[in-house]
Amino acid sequence: MNRLRIFGPPLAMAALIVVALITLAVVRSCAPAPAAAGARGEPRAADAGPSHAAALPSLDPRPAPEWGERPWLHTAPLSWSALRGHPVLVRFWTDGCPYCARTAPALSALERRYGPRGLVVIGVYHPKPRRAVTVEEVERYASALSMSFPVTIDADWSLLRRYWLDHVDSEWTSVSFLMDGEGIIRHVHPGGEFHSGGGPEHAACNESFEEMERRIEALLAAPPES
Repeated sequence: MNRLRIFGPPLAMAALIVVALITLAVVRSCAPAPAAAGARGEPRAADAGPSHAAALPSLDPRPAPEWGERPWLHTAPLSWSALRGHPVLVRFWTDGCPYCARTAPALSALERRYGPRGLVVIGVYHPKPRRAVTVEEVERYASALSMSFPVTIDADWSLLRRYWLDHVDSEWTSVSFLMDGEGIIRHVHPGGEFHSGGGPEHAACNESFEEMERRIEALLAAPPES
């Protein structure tokens, strides 16, 4: 009994420390944080680490880059002229990315909610590391995340560079862009995840999702350009 009394408190203290560390890690999972050290544009494998990128630097509204020649899934090839009049939400994602996996249901929910009113959701798959991929391979990855909306492939990251990496010094690539009906970028989520739910530890994720919803609602309510 004496041995139990002697070793009990240290064991309990160790357990409390472990729980505290786990709780801290979970709370940080959706909190804004600086990107970890590494090569620019080549972050930790599949954007591992904190679930949000650092605050976005000020970017003036600008036209979204043209898509160029690339494979498409779930749709015929799209162009900005064909998308004119529609708000468009573009999400760069990859396989093995936990933030992409946790955001995918939110993208599908936004498409279901706002698609009938004109929103178009597009996923842009970019492999890590950069490599040639087949449409069949990307279809498997998209299916695993229940992505039924249009998906295109950016195997060499050329689209990602024109959208993002050429404009900011960021290691994050799981980035989302919201365009208005004229194809002008109006809102950027600078990397990581956004979604509803998940409890208090996902408050930042929820705030980002609510901000995205507000931006979408505003674009859908805006009168069309003459």
